[in-house]
Amino acid sequence: MISADGIVFDCDGVLVDVADSYYMTISLTVQKILDTLNITAPTQGLGPLIQSFKDTGAYNNEIDLAYSVILSAAAGYRARLDPYDTTMKLSINNRGIQHTEQRANDIHDIHDIIEELSYPGSESMVQEVFDQIFYGPVLYRNITGQHSRFSEPGLIDTEQLLIDEQTSHTLVELFHHKIGMVTGRGYKSASYTLGRFMNIFDIRASSFLEDEPRYLAKPNPIPLKSAMQKMNLKNCIYVGDSVEDLIMAKCIDSVIFVGVWGSSPQPAKRHQALQDRGADYLFESICEMLQSC
Repeated sequence: MISADGIVFDCDGVLVDVADSYYMTISLTVQKILDTLNITAPTQGLGPLIQSFKDTGAYNNEIDLAYSVILSAAAGYRARLDPYDTTMKLSINNRGIQHTEQRANDIHDIHDIIEELSYPGSESMVQEVFDQIFYGPVLYRNITGQHSRFSEPGLIDTEQLLIDEQTSHTLVELFHHKIGMVTGRGYKSASYTLGRFMNIFDIRASSFLEDEPRYLAKPNPIPLKSAMQKMNLKNCIYVGDSVEDLIMAKCIDSVIFVGVWGSSPQPAKRHQALQDRGADYLFESICEMLQSC
C-alpha cells in the first residue's frame, strides 16, 4: 500500500456506519410498501436478506435492493410460499433488478405490481418512500423540493462517523490532498453526514453516484478511473466495504483494493465474502488500516 500515490474511498460502511440508517430504511420501505399492496411482509429481520443481496455485487443501490425484496416477497406471498424463504432464494446469484423481476414472475405473476411501482424513477413509490424515511422531512425537501408524507426524523441522523480528526490528519499526511471519494451517495447526503471532513477530499475528482446516470453505478469502473486521472494517480488504493466495490477496483490493474468489514451487520460474512473475491487487504476499520501503514 505504501507504493500508492493516492487513495479513494467509498463512503457508506467505510467513512460512515450505516447499519442503523440505510439497512433500517430498506426494512421500513419494504414493510410500508407491502402494507400498501396488502401483502404480508416477512416477519423475520431482513439483515440476512440484505447481506445476501449485497454479496452478489449487483446491489450498490439500496433502493434497488428494497425493490427486489418487495417483488420477491410479493411473488412468494401470492404463490402461498413463505415470503422470507422466497426472497432468500431469489437473492442467490442475483444479477440486479431486471433479474429479480424475471425470476419473481416465474414464481407468480406480479406484472401488476411491477407496473404500479414503476421503478426505477424519481416518481416511483419505492424511491419516494425510501428517500422520505432516510432523509426526514427537512432534508428531503432541501434535496428534492418536495414535501414528505412522514414527519419522523430521518434515519440519516442515526449515522455514526467512522472517521475522526486523527484519521483525517493521518490521511492528509500520507497522501496530501490526493484523496478522493467514489460513493453511491449524492453530494448533499455525503456533505450532510461527513460535515467538515468533506474538506480533505478532492471534490473535483470525486463521484457521487446518486447524482449521476444509473449506468455509472458500481461496479462500473469509469468513476474510479476518472478520479485517478483527475488526481494524476499512477497507483491508487480504493477502500470499500462491498463486493461491488471490489469488482470495480479489480477492473483497474493499478488499483489496490482494501476491504473494510467491521461495520457490516454480519461482519464475519462480509469478511469472508471479500476474502473469497480476492481482496488485496482486509481490515476491520480505516483506523486499523492506517495503523498498518
